[in-house]
Order: sequence, then C-alpha cells, then structure tokens
Amino acid sequence: MFSSVVFVIFTVVISVHAFGNTFSLPKLSKANNPQPLTEDGEEYVTSTEPNEKKGTVRSKNEDHMEYLTQYILKSKNYRGYIENYSSFGREVKPYRNGNEVGLEYQFPLIGHHTTTFTNVFEPVEVSRNVDCFGASTEYIYPVGDGWTINTQISPGELKRELSKCGFFVNSNDWGVDYNKIIRESKEICYNIANFIVNDLNKVNKDSYENRIVAALNFVQHIPYGLPKFDTQNHVYMGIALIPESLVLGYSDCDSKSILLSSILIHMIDPEEIVLIKCTTSDGLHMITGVSGLYMQGTRTSFNGKDYLLLETTTPVGVNGHHFDGVEINEYIPLSA
Repeated sequence: MFSSVVFVIFTVVISVHAFGNTFSLPKLSKANNPQPLTEDGEEYVTSTEPNEKKGTVRSKNEDHMEYLTQYILKSKNYRGYIENYSSFGREVKPYRNGNEVGLEYQFPLIGHHTTTFTNVFEPVEVSRNVDCFGASTEYIYPVGDGWTINTQISPGELKRELSKCGFFVNSNDWGVDYNKIIRESKEICYNIANFIVNDLNKVNKDSYENRIVAALNFVQHIPYGLPKFDTQNHVYMGIALIPESLVLGYSDCDSKSILLSSILIHMIDPEEIVLIKCTTSDGLHMITGVSGLYMQGTRTSFNGKDYLLLETTTPVGVNGHHFDGVEINEYIPLSA
C-alpha cells in the first residue's frame, strides 16, 4: 500500500519536468501504430497463488544491494522487516560477478511467450543513482506513521536542500519529485525497454498495446513488499528506487508504478502516461494511467485525455483489476 503521509498531511502537487531524449529507441503511438492488440496479448494472468513470506528476510539480495551501494553518502537500512511480502511464482535473481552484480529475471513477455531479462550493475553507478533520493532527518522526520518537514528551517534552505535529494518544496506543499527519480534511472529503464521491444519483434508482436502489456507483465510479477529503508539519520518515505526494486526483488505500489512509468517513457510518448495517487476500497494507493488503450477497464480523464488505470502490484494483466469507488487524489504527468 502507498505510504499515507503525503495524503494525510499535504495535498502534494509535483512540478513537471520534461524528459530529455538521451536514448533513441523508437516510440510508438496510436497514430503511427494503429493495429489492435493481438488475441494472445490481451492479458496475462498468473495462475500461481501468492506466497506469503512472514518475518525478516535475510538473503543474498540484501548482500548484493549493500555491495552495490558501498559508496553512498547516506545511511540506508536494507535489512528490515519486509511487510506484506507476496511473491507470484517469479523471482528476480541477482548474483555476484566479479566486481559487478548480475541479474536474471524470467517473466511472461506476451501471451504464452516467456523471456529472461539480464543486466549487470556496478557499485559506482548504483551508488550514484541511489544517492539521488533520500532526505536528512534534519529536514524531514517521522511523525506517527508518516513524515513531516522541519518548519524551524527557513523555506529557502528547505527548498534548496530538499531539491538536491529528490523532493520539491513550494509555498504550499512539499513532496517527492517523482520525475527526478525517473530521470535518474533512465539508463537501466532504457535497457529494459529495449529488451522488451527486441523480444516483441522476435515473435512478431511489437505494437503499442503489446509494449504496454509486456512492460506491465515485467513489473507485476516482481514480488510485492513494503520497502522500509529509513534510518536514524535519513528518510526515504517508503520508496524503492529502480535498482533497489530489481536487486532486492520486491517493491510496493508507488515503487512499481515508478518502475512501469520509467520503462514506458522509452517505448511510447511520455504524454500518454500519468502517475496517479488515489484512494481505493483498500486505502491509499498509487497506480499508472496510460492513454490510447482501447480495452475494458477503469478510466479517468486528465488534460483532455482518457487514461486506463493499470494496477502494478500483482499479476492481474491490463484489465484484471476493477477499481471500484476509486477516488483520484492527484495526477502526476511525466512531460511538460
């Protein structure tokens, strides 16, 4: 479940940043790729029942993550209790490869086509990426089940210091700068997007819809768990960055929605994607909205476009989750 503090204490308005075109993977839109979703690409729903893992998880995943973040300047706890852990018959498998950490992750690409994504991480780059987010408890500190900012510090200093570490502050609100998090992980997410598109082409299934379905499959089958990395000196507000989601092998609704959006911006126009903070029958939540998907499901309108709501936390496919009584709290667009 999405951390409640931002909703409870503030109505967060994220400033919008445009994404640079650093990578050259061709993007599809409905205008230049009008073919409908293939029959076997409509939906993938796993038949594996979730496995609940109770208690603190001590595994090589945490060892690998600590090795990859050996150069970070902030304190971070990867060894805490993983709350609400559930797996779905898939597992992200990191392994040590000399001075690097390799990763293998088998997931359903489209329909009955299964594939295995591999990647290599090295400590300097991962440490740099992880260090881009997280605030000193001098500026943000825990209160009850959430966090608040230190109002004893001048607004100018808060804005200056928090903007360096993945937050925004303005005269009315403060919160996580999701666009900054996405920008900082563009290389690994480009690798994922490029892998997906190449594999879709291998089976002659590349289309606008199938790119979204395959990316969603990639994210949904990663095990679920609440990342709680706070220490006495630093807070992370329940967010796992993309290398953490992959190497640790679990993340929650906001972390998974960040991951899905970060992959999709390399495959389709960012204007077709929006992060959505909402309240569902289960409580506070984050999901991803994508326009141009003419499939059954719950939709919302934002800036003149209809967006299909995509659940990222569990393998239910594109339209396998019904957002009964969903209340939208905030839209976070991914382009100016």
